[in-house]
Amino acid sequence: MRRGLLYLFLAGVIHYFAGGYSSMELPVEVSPMITLYLTPALAVGGLGFVTFGFVTRHSR
Repeated sequence: MRRGLLYLFLAGVIHYFAGGYSSMELPVEVSPMITLYLTPALAVGGLGFVTFGFVTRHSR
C-alpha cells in the first residue's frame, strides 16, 4: 500500500512540474507525451497498488 501511495504522489509531482503549473523553469524541455500518457499511467498503477494492498489487508 505504501508503494502505491508513493507512486501516486510521484505522479502528481511529476505532472505538476512537467505540465508547467509551477513558476519554476525546468532546465530541459519536457515532452508533452509525459504529461499526457506517462504520469496518468503512473497514477493508475499506484492506485492499483493501493487497491491491491487494501483488498489483501482486509480480506483476512
